[in-house]
Amino acid sequence: MSHRDEHIIIFEHRDFRGRHRHVFGQEANLNNAEDSTLNDKMSSFVILSGTWEFFRHSNFVEKVGGNLGPGQYESVTNFGIPNDAVSSLRAL
Repeated sequence: MSHRDEHIIIFEHRDFRGRHRHVFGQEANLNNAEDSTLNDKMSSFVILSGTWEFFRHSNFVEKVGGNLGPGQYESVTNFGIPNDAVSSLRAL
């Protein structure tokens, strides 16, 4: 994966608590061998740059929620994304 300017930080719990992970550009599979701790466990996020879309399954299958830009999103459920259900995400 090439390094891109789009940047999001995803968090395990609402209100930016718990484990977190920085994603640049895209993540096709949050359930990868390197670090699977946030697969189907994202509850909040901060978008630092770019417009992002979210998917229930790996490899960008079954989009959930809308396209979201920079900001603080304290609970995914407030933005049409099911809690603990995201397996891939990418910047547009």
